[in-house]
Amino acid sequence: MQTINIPSSQPSKILTHPWGYSNEALRAAITHCSQENQRALQWAYAYSLDQNHTVSQFAESAGISSNTLAKILNGSYVNPRTPAERYDLPESMAQAIQSYQAKVAASMPTQVDYVSTDTCRKIFYNCNLARESRSPVFLTGASHIGKTTALEKYRDANPQNTYLVTVTAGMGAKGVAVAIAEECGVSSSGSLATITRRLRKAITREKLLILDDFHVLTLSASPRGFLAAMEFLRAIYDADNCGMLFSTTEFDYTRIITSNVETLHQLLRRGIHRPHLGKMPLKADVKAILAAHGLKWPSKSMTLHVGKNTYQPAALIQELAQTAGLKVITERLRYALRFAATDAAPVTWQHFCTAEYKVNENQTAPANDWKD
Repeated sequence: MQTINIPSSQPSKILTHPWGYSNEALRAAITHCSQENQRALQWAYAYSLDQNHTVSQFAESAGISSNTLAKILNGSYVNPRTPAERYDLPESMAQAIQSYQAKVAASMPTQVDYVSTDTCRKIFYNCNLARESRSPVFLTGASHIGKTTALEKYRDANPQNTYLVTVTAGMGAKGVAVAIAEECGVSSSGSLATITRRLRKAITREKLLILDDFHVLTLSASPRGFLAAMEFLRAIYDADNCGMLFSTTEFDYTRIITSNVETLHQLLRRGIHRPHLGKMPLKADVKAILAAHGLKWPSKSMTLHVGKNTYQPAALIQELAQTAGLKVITERLRYALRFAATDAAPVTWQHFCTAEYKVNENQTAPANDWKD
């Protein structure tokens, strides 16, 4: 650690910061600098703490003189004829630090990356189970807990023997058949019977067919059409006993089973595995995602202020997870990463709470200005 001699008028406490300065000593050392240059040096100080850079290491990275920077911090960068007159940060150094800050900001992540969570691993396990058991698996869980993303990642990891189809509005038996044929790379032309014959040959026993948003079939097809779709899928399965996985929400699964038990009888008898992913995102999942992006789990006592609002991050995260799901959390995290990148600083809970503030502010109706 490089130790800097702090002028006697400043606090002498040395902290573990690699510059050898406490935050209070830094502020006292640069009070004579312009506001803009103070902000630049304070950013350099915070960035060096995160990167564990000494004054010399930071200066080298930013392309500035470490000697001049040390003199500014020590109070010895002065007018030789009037030692009481301390010089500000040279314009060239200020521009170099600002350019370096912009470079750091541009390199920082602003999107939420995929993170392998407990729920994702359970989904992978059941995809493998469906393939190995060569049977239908009915996967259920709350909306927005990561089902679709995990299924897409599984397909991407097993592209040669996994087919993923997302059911959309308007699909009946023929629509499902066409979508599966396109996913399998076989011709989707002709009648349903013709497409079925092609698929029975293409989807062999080592393959896995995944139907995401399975419940949509009941919303877009008549009872007779839904029966035709189930009979089509049963015909595909019976050809070689390939693995099948049907993904839906818990609410929709219950509704489907209640109102279509006779139609689903054949598939339900064949599929004994019915994993449940939970009624809300797991706390372990949320922790893993936040930690992967640099946010440690907050203490219950942590309180932060944004504007006139006060937030307790631990309570905020719990409320978001239990009432709305994972998407609202990851969107706020994405927003927080953008704020952090603008600051060219590691993401903090202050950034996350600022994202919460901005989301709520955006959905608040403007005041009636016709009363003026």
